Amino acid sequence: MSRALNHIKNVVRFISPFHSNAVITHKSLVRDYKLQKDKLSQGTQGQFSELLAPLAEKPLHAIPEQDGFLIAQMQNMDLLGKAITYCRTAWPKDYIQKTVSKPSKNNTLLPVHIDVRDPRNQVIKDLVLSEEILAPIANYFGEIPILYGAYVWYCPNQPAENMVGSQLFHCDREDYKQMKVFIPIDEITANCGPTTCVSAQATQKLFAHRKKQGLTLSLKNRFSDEEVHTHASAKEHAIIGKAGTLGFVDTTNCLHYGSRPAGDGKYHMVLHYLTPFSSKLKSQLTPEKLSGNLEEIVLSYKDTSQYLKEPVT
Repeated sequence: MSRALNHIKNVVRFISPFHSNAVITHKSLVRDYKLQKDKLSQGTQGQFSELLAPLAEKPLHAIPEQDGFLIAQMQNMDLLGKAITYCRTAWPKDYIQKTVSKPSKNNTLLPVHIDVRDPRNQVIKDLVLSEEILAPIANYFGEIPILYGAYVWYCPNQPAENMVGSQLFHCDREDYKQMKVFIPIDEITANCGPTTCVSAQATQKLFAHRKKQGLTLSLKNRFSDEEVHTHASAKEHAIIGKAGTLGFVDTTNCLHYGSRPAGDGKYHMVLHYLTPFSSKLKSQLTPEKLSGNLEEIVLSYKDTSQYLKEPVT
C-alpha cells in the first residue's frame, strides 16, 4: 500500500504546475551521455582512442568501479608540493574568508576558482595535466577527462542548529560519471568536517530500495544518515590525510557529504573532471571542437564562474 501511495504522490508532484520537468536521475544522466557521444564522428572517436591508449598502459592508481572512490598517495611530491605552496601564497585562508561569500552554501564552503590558463597558475595546470591524476580518471571514465574546474576551497565548518545542503548525504548531477580529486593544503583530519562517502555499490542499493518503494529517484534529493545507513551502508569513508593525499571520488555515483560543523576548518584543493559528453559542457564543447592534442582536449572547457580569483601575489 505504501508503494502505491508513494507512486501516486510522485505522479501528483510531476503534473503539478509548480514542478520542474528537469528531473535528473542516474538513468537520465546515462541517456544524456550516450546521446551526446553518438554525435561524435568516427574520425574523432578514433583520435580519442589513440590519445587514451598511453594513459591506459600504466596508471599509478586504480579506482575500483564498485567503489567509485580511492584514497591514494601522490608519488610526484615535487609537483604536488609546489602546487600546495603556491595555493598557500596565492589564496591564503584569511584572504578567502574576507573576500569570498557563497550564500547558497550558507558559509559551509568558500570557493576560489582557478584560471589554469593564467600563466601565473602554471603549477596548477601542470598538476591538472599530470599523468598520475589523469590516467586513473581516464581509465575509470573510459574517456578523456575534461577539466570542469580547479578550486581552492576553505570550509569554516561553523556550528549550526541544522545541517543544510551538501552537509547531508547527496549525489551530484553534472555527469553520469565525474571525478573530484580532493587534495589537502592543510592536513585534513576527522575533526575538519571531511568529505565522506559510501561506495558506488552501496549507493546503488539505496536507489534500488527507493525504486522498489515507489519513491522519487531524483538526484536533487538529500538523505538522512539513518536512511543511508539502513538501506545503503553503515560504512563511511572519510577523505582525510596529510599533504600528498589524493582523494578521488565519483560524486555522481557515491552518496557523500562534507563540511559538517567541526572543530577545525578545511583548506584544500579540488580538481573536478567530467567526461567530454556531459550536458554541462555542451554549450562550449560541440563534437567538432573536441579535437587537438591531449592537453587541448582536457583544457577545452573554460570556467567562467564569478568565483574566479586572481592570485594575491
